[in-house]
Amino acid sequence: MFAQTSIFDAMASPEQGKGVVTVRQSNEIRRLVGSKTPDENIVTDNDRKIITLPGYRIQVFTDNNQRSAKTEALNKERQIKELFPDVSTYVIYNAPFWRLRVGDFVTYEEAYSMLCKLVDAFPAFKKEIKVLAEEEVKVQLN
Repeated sequence: MFAQTSIFDAMASPEQGKGVVTVRQSNEIRRLVGSKTPDENIVTDNDRKIITLPGYRIQVFTDNNQRSAKTEALNKERQIKELFPDVSTYVIYNAPFWRLRVGDFVTYEEAYSMLCKLVDAFPAFKKEIKVLAEEEVKVQLN
């Protein structure tokens, strides 16, 4: 009896009387399936384990008006937190722009679903709202 090296090898091995499954994916996916999460991406915050990984956030606001942009970003953050208290918000200053980003989403579909909820709740924000890819988002582990 030989040892299977991965789920892909097991699925591709024909068993008597059963079909064969062909899996096509990149070598990167094959390498990652079944591997452990690197510990350097995991942090503990108040007894919660959080992993950082590439994902998506929704940009709700961006402006470079030095007189009003910070206040507007904080006001929009407060409004969003009132309706969606469980969603993370980030007010970011990267000179000369103030930005408000919402959420930590692993998939584009999750982010887009939240974008639709934000547009429904805040139609005035509609022109500025968009999904952005982020190098690091924070996701709570169970």
